[in-house]
Amino acid sequence: MKIGCCTGIENYNELCELGYDFIELSGAAVMKMSEGELEEAVKLIDKNKVPCNGFNAYCTAELPMAGHRYNPEAARGYAVEICRRGKALGIRVIGLGAPPSRRIPKEFNRLVAAEQMKDFIRITCEAGEEQGIVLLLEALNPHVCDLVTHTREALEIVRDLDMPNLAMVLDFHHVTQSDEDVSEIDYVMPYVKHLHIDHTRKDGRYHLVEEGRDFYSLCVSSAKASGYDGTIAIEPTASKASFGEEARESLRILRSIV
Repeated sequence: MKIGCCTGIENYNELCELGYDFIELSGAAVMKMSEGELEEAVKLIDKNKVPCNGFNAYCTAELPMAGHRYNPEAARGYAVEICRRGKALGIRVIGLGAPPSRRIPKEFNRLVAAEQMKDFIRITCEAGEEQGIVLLLEALNPHVCDLVTHTREALEIVRDLDMPNLAMVLDFHHVTQSDEDVSEIDYVMPYVKHLHIDHTRKDGRYHLVEEGRDFYSLCVSSAKASGYDGTIAIEPTASKASFGEEARESLRILRSIV
């Protein structure tokens, strides 16, 4: 497996020095870059040769995937632009997670919301196909959003849409938060093209630590048992130390397991 880290472009040089195989940037952050900043990021990655594999954090709540404010034209315009930027950065995949964009009011019709989200995914995949980018639907968990909160639900959508550039990212954090068993993922692995892993605490998602080794080992072995040998990214959203200190230990642990 190739090991990467979800972090900002400001940590790219340090990530390269530590020996990571790739960086995974926030799609929402890349969309906020000026053209000049995007060009500088492209040059930096070209120079160091450690690729940007893809984007996580597809969008913010300003672009809802469903609900009263869902807008197909806005979804299309955003998808075209993020895929254009992604191609410039040389990415392979874009994850469709983004919990804030998948929250809907309790009174909103769930069947309508489900169809809207499928439409959003279809529109995004069409834009990605033009740039040679694969879209990866991510099942989140019911504590952070209202739509596609279990792995089987995401798998059903991928099968139903049956688009050539639509697959899945499996995030072990969301698997456990949805009360699913990380040792029973063989049914979904043929559709999985990327993995996310972290050390989950009550106050956030962190880099890996030695005390979580048994859990990380179970995650990796479960994926390998299904023949998976692709990419896996450490996805922390919180930090207790400097990027370099935590990222170095995180890579050491995961590499020893892989």
